[in-house]
Amino acid sequence: MSDRIKPPESPDAPDDPIARLIRLAGPRPPVPEERMARVRESVHARWREAATRERRRVVLLITAPIAAGLMAVAIGAGLWLQGKGRVTGAPAALS
Repeated sequence: MSDRIKPPESPDAPDDPIARLIRLAGPRPPVPEERMARVRESVHARWREAATRERRRVVLLITAPIAAGLMAVAIGAGLWLQGKGRVTGAPAALS
């Protein structure tokens, strides 16, 4: 690193032009309460939407495999019971 682009040793160095400009600019004016409330409300609404989407995703990831498993059990039980009801062999009497 050359000496020309080397950062200053301390942030309060008297020869740092950026620090001098920041000190000359002074503190920023406070944000108006109305604007801060609007921003806070907007951010909170977005956060709520994201949290709801995440909650729905988790519920779907949990319930989908359970539903698929129950469906497989129901189909399997139906096929098994369908085979159990059939009678094999010759009819007992002919009309």
